[in-house]
Order: sequence, then structure tokens, then C-alpha cells
Amino acid sequence: MRNLQNAAWLYLGRSIKDIGHIDQLISWCIRNNVAKLLLQFSPMDLKTRSEHANNSRIKIIDALVDKCTENNIEVHGMISTLLSITQDKNSLPLQGKNHYCVDYHGISNWEEPLGGRGFLFDPTSDGVKTLVANYCSDILKTFNKLSGIHLDFIRYFYYDSILDINTKNAGQLILILKEGYPIKLEMADGSKTTYFIEKVENSYMDPPIGKSVVLRRRCYFCFCDRCLELFQEHSKIKIPGELKTTNEKAKWILSNCQVSWDKFHADTITNLVRCIKTSICSVKSDAQLSAAIWYNSPYGNELRNEPLSPSSEYKHFGQEWWKWADEGLVDFLCPMDYWLSPENYKDVVTKQLKKIKRKIPMYFGLLRTDEYSISANRLDEYKNIVMDINIHTQNSISDQKNNGICYFHYDTWKDIT
Repeated sequence: MRNLQNAAWLYLGRSIKDIGHIDQLISWCIRNNVAKLLLQFSPMDLKTRSEHANNSRIKIIDALVDKCTENNIEVHGMISTLLSITQDKNSLPLQGKNHYCVDYHGISNWEEPLGGRGFLFDPTSDGVKTLVANYCSDILKTFNKLSGIHLDFIRYFYYDSILDINTKNAGQLILILKEGYPIKLEMADGSKTTYFIEKVENSYMDPPIGKSVVLRRRCYFCFCDRCLELFQEHSKIKIPGELKTTNEKAKWILSNCQVSWDKFHADTITNLVRCIKTSICSVKSDAQLSAAIWYNSPYGNELRNEPLSPSSEYKHFGQEWWKWADEGLVDFLCPMDYWLSPENYKDVVTKQLKKIKRKIPMYFGLLRTDEYSISANRLDEYKNIVMDINIHTQNSISDQKNNGICYFHYDTWKDIT
């Protein structure tokens, strides 16, 4: 196992609550050959550093980076690139629908955030591109001993949400359920989500005995007016003028020019990665850029007993990550290969390495939670998979130790490794 160099995600405020906990972290990193720590940052860290230099969290960050540097462990500032979680939209750095994604149905994420609090930045917005690029460079300016920036959620959001409801005892409700109609679900906290009636089946109308109603919401982004205009410029494809609603246009695009839409989608994300790379290198010429990527859309297939969908991360998330490596935009990648058996993990890892042609290091993610536990023995199985691939596969990287695993995250792994 000694020839694997690994990475790990780190969130402060959990196991690392004061400076005294840093030595335990360093010992864990050395024991597990962790060469790269991906430390979560928030915009508040920059504000706090400028206004309250003696803040305890800032002191911990400074001490942690210094201690890691002494032990040849790189620390990378990790950000949530295109997703902001808040229950107060007034706290967001960009206000108004223009900066947030619009889905397949024409519903703005600004008006209906994911789960009531997940706001999706639109990467075609100039304001978003400037905000994210400046944020990354400001992190490196403010915490100048960091080795680079790690991009989490550098993608579009996608989920095809379907509710299949038994209406046998729904009573008079079945009289008003019509296919195509919207249904708005409102929670006690005021958050709202719209679904659309996909299918209605009834046994009898009198007496009212239903069978089922299927509700669907295609959380497929982004179909805002700006994205539709940019798509036409990018693809040289004209959307028919008789199509008036966002939903009509989205249906037409996905039925008639899906390949061109996917390319536009992916190029938009790649352009943002390129913008960030330029920004951070203007501040620190040797700054590294890395990213978290997915193996499938949606992920968690094994838990649902569903097969993987080849290239779905490109199709739905816009992650053409092999191109990022080809262009030299990223220095390493962390595939989030979570919730996979060792057999499927090996298959996914092998395909990812083949796709990227081993141009840069990859740290293949392993998630451990209360819901999805991984034992020490099972961890060794995953490690052996990556080590065997390093040994038996010709690698263009001179130091084959560069391919390793990525622990998600320190707090959940520290007690068994």
C-alpha cells in the first residue's frame, strides 16, 4: 500500500475544532499516505480574515497549512463552484433570476431552489463567471500558502424526479387530476416544488376509485433565454419561431439536436474551468487547479439496482473532464466513485484512466458514512485495485505513485485508518 499517494477532503469544525487537533490530522495523513488535503472554504473565510484576523477558524486554517507544509502535504482550497446552499436568498452574492439556472419546464431555480435551499449558478452569466474566478483568486491571495484550488460542483445539476402515487383511496381528488397539469407542493417552511402530472390511471370515476398518478419534474438545466440564444450561436441551429414556451423549446432541442446541445453544455463548463485557471495563475503562477467529477448521472446506480449510463456525466452534468486534462486546465482529478462494490469500482476506475490517457494523476474517491459503511478490510480491497492498476497498466506519468484514492472525508475515515 505504500506506493499509493492519496488525497482527502477536510471540513473544519468537526474533528478539527481547535489547533490542538491538527497534530492528529497530520499523523493520520502520514499514516495513510495523504499528500493532498482538500480544505473546504466559504466566502465568509475571506471576509473574516480581512476583518477579524484573530478569529479562531482563521487561526486554525493558518496553523493547519503551516503544519502541512512542514510535512510535505499540500493544502488546496475547495469551493462549491456552481451551487450555493442557503435558506436566505438575500444573503447570496448575486441577486435576481438572471444569474440562476432555469429548468426544462421553464421554472427558475431562483424561484424554486433545490430542496428549498440549493441555488444553482448559471455558468453563462458574466456575473457568475466573474464571481467564481475572483473568489478562487482571492482565496489564494488571502491564504497564500495554499497549493491551489479544488472545484467541487463544477457542473450542471440533473435529476429526473418521478413520484408514482397510489390513488386507490384518493376519493374525489381523482376528479381534478389531469395529465399535463402542474401540482405545487408546499412545505411547512415555505419552500415550494412544482411537479407535472405525467400519467393518470383510474378504476372508476363513480364511485371515485383511482389506480395511480405519476408526477414528474425534469430538473434538467439550463434552458433560460440567454442559454437558448447562446446555444443557437454555438451550434448554428435555429430554434423554430413557432415554439413559444421554454418547455416547447427544450423538447424540440432534445428531440432534434441533442448532440449539439450536449456539446454546448460541456463547452460552457469547460470555458468556466478555463476562466478559473487563468484567474488563479494570474495570482500564483504555479497554482494547481483540480476538480471533483462524477462517474454517472444520476449517481448511486448500484444502490438503485440500475446499470450505469455511458457518458451520462457529459450529457447531463456537462463534465467533459478528459478535455480539461488534454488542455492542461487541471493538474489532477478526484472522481467521486462512491457507492460502488469493489468489482464495479475497478471497472469504473479502469475506464476513467483509459479515458484520460493517464495524462494527470487521479485520486479515486471513496465515501464512508453511517448509511454506507466501509470496513478496514474492504478499504484494502479498494486500495489493492488502484495499486494493481498502477502496476499492470503502462502509465505516461513517470511516478506511478500519483494515482491513489481520495478519502471522503477525514472525519468519517479517521477512526478506522
